[in-house]
Amino acid sequence: MLKVEETILNPELLAKAFWNLDDSEQAEFFVKLHELLIDKNLIFESDSQWYYMGKKINENPKAKNMACRMLVYVFNHATDYLDRRIDV
Repeated sequence: MLKVEETILNPELLAKAFWNLDDSEQAEFFVKLHELLIDKNLIFESDSQWYYMGKKINENPKAKNMACRMLVYVFNHATDYLDRRIDV
């Protein structure tokens, strides 16, 4: 696990920190994000955040490429995609 001293967080630092986590820690990140949003009663408001973030990702080819490469696998596992396919 990457140890971070008190510092100002920015996208580059967050990306490096996330990449340095192993797969279990990366999955735990989403657990912690969920818990944070539940604790602050923001889980439903987060949908609008994801919507607007998606629009910004769509405007940037690098962000869009990386998000699609990562999230296709997350989506497939999280939704049991292969179990629902009718053409298998």
